[in-house]
Amino acid sequence: MRTARRAWSAMPGDASHHLVLQDDVRGTAHLGQHVTGAVAAMPDSPLCFFTEWGSKTAQAVRMAALCGNAWAEIVDHLHTSQAVLLPAALVRQLQAHMATPGVADDDAVADADLLFGFLRERGTTPLVSVPNLVEHIELPSLLGNDILRGPRHSPCFDPSLPTHDWDSGVWRPAAVLPQFSTRDARSYCHLRETGGGWTSPQTVDWLRERGLALPELVERFRSRLGALPAAARIRAVIAETMLFELWVTAYAAGVVLREHHGLDPDTAGGRLRAPVADRAWASLVPGALRKILPLPVSHWLAEELRALVRDAVSAGGSTR
Repeated sequence: MRTARRAWSAMPGDASHHLVLQDDVRGTAHLGQHVTGAVAAMPDSPLCFFTEWGSKTAQAVRMAALCGNAWAEIVDHLHTSQAVLLPAALVRQLQAHMATPGVADDDAVADADLLFGFLRERGTTPLVSVPNLVEHIELPSLLGNDILRGPRHSPCFDPSLPTHDWDSGVWRPAAVLPQFSTRDARSYCHLRETGGGWTSPQTVDWLRERGLALPELVERFRSRLGALPAAARIRAVIAETMLFELWVTAYAAGVVLREHHGLDPDTAGGRLRAPVADRAWASLVPGALRKILPLPVSHWLAEELRALVRDAVSAGGSTR
């Protein structure tokens, strides 16, 4: 918190916005131009330029990429603060909040916890850019997060992102957000409740309620997996149980995109091959397995499973 106070108080008096970057990030090419364009498109919103690839928000980014949106709503209760930009008026309110007696007197309080709690209390919804504009650099963590959480990369960082016009399109979860949980290696469908809360049944149970029985899903999964050229090597690296949970996450995403966002399977299939969406969905596997497999293995696995993931999203979108 001591460092965060100094960083947020460094805003010049005539600034319209203030960007705080942590020291363990690297930016994309033309970062300044991208940030300026992002501010012009979303001048009144708190903006984040990074989320980590295993989070619930990362899955929102993947869905946003398929829907062609430049922004996704941050849906995690606690989010990372590697790269955050706030309008000046909000920065001044944050400074006053941090100076209030009894608020974060302990310097060990995580700045992200205070920051995003502050935004929630004001009913302000922070957004994350699609694609992300910074990448997290893996260094030994003073808090041990590199061991406790595993590698924390962006779901869709392009180090040479060309300049382009940023728009104001925001992907907001309609009612359902499928996600592979890194806590217990299962797939869940997070259902938004009235009032903003979430319930999280397992994805197979959510699909069963839609008439998709588990035996049918397993048969489809095994058929698609068995058709891959590297199927035997894949099975030697990771259990089918976990592969199925990853596959069913992508399958349920296709169902949600069709039912709630009107995205037909042909359109989804085409967008899956666009650079931003391709990067985002290719990160599903290593992001989900960050605590289980070494990065070189998970990246190899992601490449071998690329066709399986694409097929799952398209197949889910074809389900009636």
